[in-house]
Amino acid sequence: MSGRKIISDDAFDREVERLGGFEKFDPILAPIIDGLYANPYGYPTIQHDWFPLCRYAMTKPARGLPAHVVTFTIDDSDGTVTLRDIFEKDY
Repeated sequence: MSGRKIISDDAFDREVERLGGFEKFDPILAPIIDGLYANPYGYPTIQHDWFPLCRYAMTKPARGLPAHVVTFTIDDSDGTVTLRDIFEKDY
């Protein structure tokens, strides 16, 4: 893996805990984390009032969990990826 740093915002951590905890979500987040290490700039951008140039990734339904959207930002100065939010995907 690259030297890229991936961290999570307190709001992201709280939401994962509210949804069932990291032990439950780690298996479905792992492919996204791998993708973020490889190329976080490859994910689509969204307009977000709080975080300009916010990007998102979607998990696949797995392990009894529905698909979720993970939003994140990339720090231009050092490439650090910050996971900002996670929520169930609306269909």
